[in-house]
Amino acid sequence: MVRRAEFGGTARGWILGGVIVALAAAAATLTAMAMAHVSAAPSDERVAPVPTFTQDSPATSTPTPTATPPALYDRAQERFVAVGAEALWRGTAGACEGPAPTLERSTDDGDTWTDVTPTYLGVAQLAGVAGFAGTEAEIIAAMGDACEVQLLRTFTQGKFWAPYPDILAGAAYVDAADPSTVVRAGEAMAAPCDDARGLRGSESAVALVCAGIAYVLDGAEWAPLIPQNVAALALDGDDVVLAHLAPECTGLALTRVAPDGSTTDAGCADVADPAEPAALAVAEDYVVLWSGNDWVNIPR
Repeated sequence: MVRRAEFGGTARGWILGGVIVALAAAAATLTAMAMAHVSAAPSDERVAPVPTFTQDSPATSTPTPTATPPALYDRAQERFVAVGAEALWRGTAGACEGPAPTLERSTDDGDTWTDVTPTYLGVAQLAGVAGFAGTEAEIIAAMGDACEVQLLRTFTQGKFWAPYPDILAGAAYVDAADPSTVVRAGEAMAAPCDDARGLRGSESAVALVCAGIAYVLDGAEWAPLIPQNVAALALDGDDVVLAHLAPECTGLALTRVAPDGSTTDAGCADVADPAEPAALAVAEDYVVLWSGNDWVNIPR
């Protein structure tokens, strides 16, 4: 009897087999109808993209913002500011085979300026300005048709200038012909970007700006500083003072960064225009910011 049930020797076996076939066919038909209904349904809703997260970061973490420079301007418009005990100095870079540089001096806290550019020596491009001896200054500049880099000093309040190659040998500056290179103590080294600007150097520190990020030279490496979105910087001993964009300041905020990376709020220059080139210098009692047509003294 078992063998008949399996291989269908009776009418009951055929009937049972027919029922099974009919049920299978009905199931296949229902499945096909369901699939056709799904494919024909309108797709008003868009599938949301799969969220991506960085490794070891929770889904609720906030993305880290990337730095954006406050101003993208022609290198010939780069600015320099220096403060002496009895005089202020400011300049624009100019460019070899391009716009002429400018150098000015003020003895009334920036109310009026006198042009002291050493054009008679063939200055073609400024790479640095610094004050010394209270009333005097030195500049690093590309000179003549060959754009030879020299360090010039004045001891006549800007009327006459002379080269000092021995002092240049220990100076730091961005190469006038190649802004991806920094020269320090006569040795060339790579800058942290292809368009380094705003370099400031002292006996104890060298710092510059690359694409809105400030870097300080740490041994033979460039270490980035926080905050970012930097328009200009200055050195104050071992500290670096940054002028940068910040939500709480409509112009440029100032932040002091210590060698250990700790930061201190140093004020806000509301009138500063982040879309214009800027330069920064530190005096004994105040910080000078030159931005656009504005000359701002911020108490320390």
